[in-house]
Order: sequence, then structure tokens, then C-alpha cells
Amino acid sequence: MSEKSDAIAAALRKAILRGDYADGERLSQPKLALKYGAHRSVVSDALYLLEFEGFASQDAEHAYHANASYQTRQIQRVLTQLDHIEWQCGRSLLKLAGGGERAMSPGRAAMLRKKSARLGPKARRGEAS
Repeated sequence: MSEKSDAIAAALRKAILRGDYADGERLSQPKLALKYGAHRSVVSDALYLLEFEGFASQDAEHAYHANASYQTRQIQRVLTQLDHIEWQCGRSLLKLAGGGERAMSPGRAAMLRKKSARLGPKARRGEAS
């Protein structure tokens, strides 16, 4: 994360807490990039951080939405952390198996690849915890 993405995350966090965004309201990356004068990748990093904190969540199309209510934030935070724990457990199993994906059933290996792609490179490197 860069200083700019941290600053955008802080501004969005305050805006969500202030009530500028309704619960479930879409957080458009292009609009936020224009608003904060940043590249979309910087906004994406900020939204990823907010997702891990529970302030934002992604839908099936990978669009972000605000979690304005306390209850929604807490649920999102738990779900995100569970995803991260499950990914870490799968990674540990791969290391213990020694044979990587060859040592696992094809279905389990495919599931881990899918989850790894969804969590992104920062989570795979352990930066999200």
C-alpha cells in the first residue's frame, strides 16, 4: 500500500462513517479515482484495505459496495478474515504435501487457485494480515 492509497482509504472510511454512502451503495473505482485524483490501481488498493477492515465488500462481479452499518461491517470483516484463514491453511497444506498441487485432488487444487486469484497478490504475500 502506498501513502496515497492509505489516504484515500482513510477518507473513504470517514465518508462511510459520516453517512455519505448508504449501506450497499456502489463505490465506483473510476469515479473515486477522479474524485481523489489518483490512478484506479491506487483506489483499488484502498478499497481492498477497506474490504479487509469491513468497510467495503465485493459482489460477484467484483464491484465494491459500502458497508455503512456496524453490523454489515462486522459481518464483512469476519467473512474476509475467514477467506484469508482458509487460503493460508490451503497454502500450508500445499507446503506440507511437498508435491504441490500434484499431491491434492484436482478439485481442491482448482479451488485453491480460484481463491488465490480472488484474494489478490497482497493476501498471497501475507500483507493483508
